[in-house]
Amino acid sequence: MYRIVKETNQLTGRVRYIIERYANYFFFRRWTRDLKIEEQVHGDVWEYNLENAQRKLEIIKSGEITIKEIV
Repeated sequence: MYRIVKETNQLTGRVRYIIERYANYFFFRRWTRDLKIEEQVHGDVWEYNLENAQRKLEIIKSGEITIKEIV
């Protein structure tokens, strides 16, 4: 389960939309920004506008993060 969180910096006025994942480990339940989707993705996955954050979330849900081609 994923969600998009709106985060506003009060000093700069910048808005970021961050994708979080629901982590459920036995009795330990929380929302985390560590998505654990592939080894290339480290840290937060975020965007400055909501439409691009929703597009990234659909890609994450589909499971096809990277596309490999033989050329």
